[in-house]
Amino acid sequence: MYPDKDLGQIERRKASIRARIHRRRMDCIELCGELARPVGWIDAGMARWRCLSPWARLAMVPIGLMAGQRLRRGRRTLTRIVQLAPMVVSLVRTARHYRASRSKAAARTPVQPTPIP
Repeated sequence: MYPDKDLGQIERRKASIRARIHRRRMDCIELCGELARPVGWIDAGMARWRCLSPWARLAMVPIGLMAGQRLRRGRRTLTRIVQLAPMVVSLVRTARHYRASRSKAAARTPVQPTPIP
């Protein structure tokens, strides 16, 4: 059906396409390795943090106490802000919750049409 010359050209073309596909696959594998390297660093850092986390929590208590003592000795305004911050955050959360519940209640209550005189 096909002459031998055409079959030979098709075979060479097929071999060159396969070689090009192989090169591109190898390039993709290499680039994926480069892209995955920072992910590996993050993963290793997270594993180290999981090991150190309990100790860091234990260390934060004395560090926080020492910082609080220094703040009390030093700037009164900053100390006052630090003391009032939990209360302010609590008030803001309460206000948000109240507004959200009011808007949900308003959405559930059907609007009554006003009569036209």
